[in-house]
Amino acid sequence: MDSEIFKIVLTSALTIFGGVIVLVGGQIAIRFFIDPVHNQSKILGQIINPLILYANLSYDREKDEPVDDDFMKKIEAASGILRQQASQLRAATYSIKWYRLFRLLGLVPKKSDADSISSALIGWSNHLLGGQPASCISAREKIGRLLGVDVHR
Repeated sequence: MDSEIFKIVLTSALTIFGGVIVLVGGQIAIRFFIDPVHNQSKILGQIINPLILYANLSYDREKDEPVDDDFMKKIEAASGILRQQASQLRAATYSIKWYRLFRLLGLVPKKSDADSISSALIGWSNHLLGGQPASCISAREKIGRLLGVDVHR
């Protein structure tokens, strides 16, 4: 009788211990691998928003037309958002452990593409503040091409 109870308790304890190990292992995988990949994907999706939202936001400093303060504040705000997205993308990209493996699985873009998108966002921000509309368009098109989004629709 004692050996039967011992077997039941041992089986229960080993089952609970195994469940805890599986839970902890799953949580580690989620926190260290899945969440960073998902975060990068989310940021890449959010970058599409300014491609459309700020498409018509620019001025040409070569023209002698005055730029009113409200419009300049919009440009400064947009520039800040573009820079913030560039830094978020770069941070998210470099936080992914085993990036090459996830790249081979097709779960993340090439690291060079992510860096190019980040650089183009910074360039767009600079050109927006500098009043260089042609350069803004070029940066938008580059970002769109790397993301696979048609920025002219």
